[in-house]
Amino acid sequence: MNFIISDKDLLRLYTEERGPKHKGLPPQVIDRFFEAMMEITVASDERDIPAIKSRRMERVPSECEGCYSLRLNDQYRLIFRFTVIDGQSGLEIVDVRHYH
Repeated sequence: MNFIISDKDLLRLYTEERGPKHKGLPPQVIDRFFEAMMEITVASDERDIPAIKSRRMERVPSECEGCYSLRLNDQYRLIFRFTVIDGQSGLEIVDVRHYH
């Protein structure tokens, strides 16, 4: 599935496997981020994203309009929204956030 990463530090982490203190993320969360990105990459379309049961896709409260989350662990979520990229369905990866 096509995706873009709008957060510059997260993009740097993804493309260079480093970033400003890895965005302050624990090493386990960074590993889970890369696992989730691999699952997104192999998804055929947006219908495959909710089917990743271990990630428990949920709608994000109103602070991020139209956003959803995928669990990286009990405390961290990958925040994204569905979008169109080059005329095809895709994801905009917004952030990795600590929840709770």
